[in-house]
Amino acid sequence: MPLDFGILILSCDKYSDMWNPFFQLFWQNWKNCPYPVYLGSNTVRFQDDRIITVLSGEDKDWSRSFKSILQQIPHPYLLVWLEDFFITSPVNSQNIARYVQFMQEHKARHIQPKCQPVPDDWICEDIGIYGKGRPYRANVVGFWERNYLLDLLLEGESPWNFEILGSYRTAYDDGFYCLHPAPFSWINVVEKGSWVPKHFTYCQQHGIEIDLSKRHVLKGGKKWQSVLQMLYFDSVIKIPWKLRLKLMNVLRKLIITY
Repeated sequence: MPLDFGILILSCDKYSDMWNPFFQLFWQNWKNCPYPVYLGSNTVRFQDDRIITVLSGEDKDWSRSFKSILQQIPHPYLLVWLEDFFITSPVNSQNIARYVQFMQEHKARHIQPKCQPVPDDWICEDIGIYGKGRPYRANVVGFWERNYLLDLLLEGESPWNFEILGSYRTAYDDGFYCLHPAPFSWINVVEKGSWVPKHFTYCQQHGIEIDLSKRHVLKGGKKWQSVLQMLYFDSVIKIPWKLRLKLMNVLRKLIITY
């Protein structure tokens, strides 16, 4: 079955300073990428003949811009990625093709690139499945059936709204999966609009050019707040989701006042 598949790097004008360092690492780690690569933004184009820039126009809200970008991309299957998720290990194109073929054969809607949260079951050694009603089964990044993603997006939502409320909207649908191990490694280099210190250091060590006139490096209280938030999230996400729901229901009952 032939692959009709593309890669979308989702971004916006205010993150245009990330494009050069992102693609510097992208092409280092995915030499001779055989798939068309799109960059989604608002009004600013990226000058690189290997990239197809898709513009949404004025940035009214995240989901509206995202939908406008998706409507301009013809492929039924996409790998959606973010400009601040820098790829740090080689990408195997044959593995990517295998996951797209799996989507075609199993009518999958979405495959998360790593198992966070852990799956409800495994259908093969490296692909897990998320059951109906599972929280956080919809993630912005990952492999998507384009038309399903378009229908899932509601105007006015942020990425965080989408991953919570969008997951609720998928509650009765099949076709949600995750991968372990992940197909490649990456680092999330920006939090709250600032560079994560250790990942900024990674870029310096690997000769990746960074424009510090656009955003600063996290430091002081905000740096430690970010570290604690990540530790909290990583701990909570490891709790089985049904147990988490029970605990949340208990907490709701405890704090309700009449």
